[in-house]
Amino acid sequence: MSSLSSIAVPLLAIHSTLVVAVFTPTELVVAADSLQRLVSATGVEAGETCKMYRVGDRAFALAGLVGNADDEAVMTQLAFTAVGQPGSVREQADAFLRLAEPALAAILAVLRSANPQLYRETIDGGNAGVSAMFIGKTNGPPAVSVRQLQVLDFKQSGPITPTTTVRLDCPGDCTALGFPTVMILGHQYDVVVSAAVSRFAQDPPTSLIDRARRVVDIGIDLFPDHIGGPADVLRVTSDGMEWITLKPSCHRGGDAPPQ
Repeated sequence: MSSLSSIAVPLLAIHSTLVVAVFTPTELVVAADSLQRLVSATGVEAGETCKMYRVGDRAFALAGLVGNADDEAVMTQLAFTAVGQPGSVREQADAFLRLAEPALAAILAVLRSANPQLYRETIDGGNAGVSAMFIGKTNGPPAVSVRQLQVLDFKQSGPITPTTTVRLDCPGDCTALGFPTVMILGHQYDVVVSAAVSRFAQDPPTSLIDRARRVVDIGIDLFPDHIGGPADVLRVTSDGMEWITLKPSCHRGGDAPPQ
């Protein structure tokens, strides 16, 4: 996690931004940017962070609202709890969903109480959610499960109820989508997808690694205030899981829970 020592007022929200996965039945590549936005009552400060973590033969990546001043790493810790449970990649993604729902509601309740205007802007801007990608192998081939929780309706008072808006499990769901399947979590993902399709038509990617990394680069080009390098890249095949690139600051955080 980024250091919070320079934040003079309480944090209201911590936003992670872009995760990209490219899937085929034999290979999965996931790339994540490094920019994290720390939102306080007086503005936004950007910092570098680790967004993708590996635990043995499993990994996960997060985008969206991942914490606040009460617990800056709450979603990361919940994801570590989920991957520590027995079961398939899909079952661990569902476990995270159950754990994250009350945590997301709590983050947004603090934001609503501290800054109602920012809370409303967060809801109206479609940013009141968290997305998680769980990665691993299932009897050999790579597997990836994506879950997204979102609060869709603005409420001035009363319970805050997150809704599951994305549930994707591959290889199963990706067969209908076609290969390679590209999954993007985070800031302005639809705009990033459109730009990637246009650029790749002129200059096709040479590999899944190239495709994933370049999608992150496109996001950085389009939204430098929200998405920033360097990109960490993880590759999964039937032979195992390996880091293609990993920031020096994440060499410990990239494979174990944050301290």
